[in-house]
Amino acid sequence: MNKRQRLIIFMGIALILIIIFGVIDRGSIKASYFKGEFEISIIEEKVNPFKSEINRKFKDGIIQFTEGELSFNNYLGQNIWKVQLDVRNPQINTSIESIYIFDENINQLIKIDSNGKVVYRYTLEGKMKSFNVGQKYDIVLIYEELNNKSKVVNIVEKNGRKRSSIGIPEGHVLNMTLSVEHDLLALGVLDTSKEEIASHVLHYNLRGNLLNSTSLGNIVIYNMFFDREGKLIVISDKNITALLKEKAKWSVDLHLVKLIKEMDSSSVAIYGLQNPNKGFMKKDDNILIIENHGKIIETENISEQIVGIDSFDQELVVYSKRTVYILDSNGNIVFKQKYNKDINEVYLFEKGHLIVVTKENIYFNKLQKK
Repeated sequence: MNKRQRLIIFMGIALILIIIFGVIDRGSIKASYFKGEFEISIIEEKVNPFKSEINRKFKDGIIQFTEGELSFNNYLGQNIWKVQLDVRNPQINTSIESIYIFDENINQLIKIDSNGKVVYRYTLEGKMKSFNVGQKYDIVLIYEELNNKSKVVNIVEKNGRKRSSIGIPEGHVLNMTLSVEHDLLALGVLDTSKEEIASHVLHYNLRGNLLNSTSLGNIVIYNMFFDREGKLIVISDKNITALLKEKAKWSVDLHLVKLIKEMDSSSVAIYGLQNPNKGFMKKDDNILIIENHGKIIETENISEQIVGIDSFDQELVVYSKRTVYILDSNGNIVFKQKYNKDINEVYLFEKGHLIVVTKENIYFNKLQKK
């Protein structure tokens, strides 16, 4: 076999491998999988600069922060706006309508509206430890350590004015959440002053008045949120529990939780294990959908290690380093797509729009059933 023949054979094998592993190029790719034939089309493809620092899902698209510049592209890949901010190493949170950027250099929280305009700049009194944003009404909770080492949680209105302040006598606030509809605010506090760590939840109204305190024992709270009925859903290293007026309405044992995604204020997706000692399921990482009243939906098994989860309505998108899976509300895999590049983030939107961010590129996709 001469050199030319070997080269032709090598190129042929390479082409076959590219087809098998689904390398995405501009155009359409068919993926026959489970519930029928789907077609994924790349609407737009953009270079993702290596210097890009932060990507976040926002409204019907994605925001990017790169060297002091904040930009927004919708899910069609159209750049809607850019704004230059003299900020380095920011912390970014979003609500439904706004973007919040903390500038550590000047100890300031900047609120940006959905058109890229600065709404306010709020200067903190002390050192910012964490902050959280109410999704619907743009109320911000800021956990600060003051110069005298005391700790407070400040409640900031949507116009940037401080509404009230809550003193934290002991422990460390790890979690904060609020519900304007139910006039409730909850703080997850970890107490490390004793030999055994302990967590408790403090309930306040939005005026900062303490309503009650619930001890949860030797656990670490990972996340918490209020559901539509005003129950506080608490996700810890050992269980997920729904609290209403200090009482547990239901609880599900968990073990080794790795990823959490609140879906629609009535259910949550968990990547990890149910407690293997209880014998509920096999001892492999899996994705569970836990509904409002503690009902568990076990999703179809995925053998790869999952690195991220996103949702839209009742659908989930989960992804490994090289594969994207879409699951329906019953936990069934309805679509699967492999990539030849490491995936950083995947975001799911209405009408089958899907944004896939790799280190090199951003793919603005459209998924539809043929």
